[in-house]
Amino acid sequence: MDVMNVMYCEPHDALIIGDTDENKVLINGVKADEMIRLVRNMFCARDKVTNYVKDEADTKEKLEEVYTYLTEYLNKKPSKKASTKKDAVVCDFE
Repeated sequence: MDVMNVMYCEPHDALIIGDTDENKVLINGVKADEMIRLVRNMFCARDKVTNYVKDEADTKEKLEEVYTYLTEYLNKKPSKKASTKKDAVVCDFE
């Protein structure tokens, strides 16, 4: 059993972790602002998450997508391209 996806579900204020066996762990009560703090801590802390990356190519692709979105967001030019269909979050818990 490996982690397959980690996502945020706004309607439920939940952080969701899904594994390869289709099990899910929900952490309820997580607001969007707290998710932003989590991301900040992952990349700006002394012990950054990027220090432990094993798949450089995949990580670079994902971070470039984040960079594109953040650049658009910070320049106040929202784009519908920011999320991809393959990574679209579906908040079904059943």
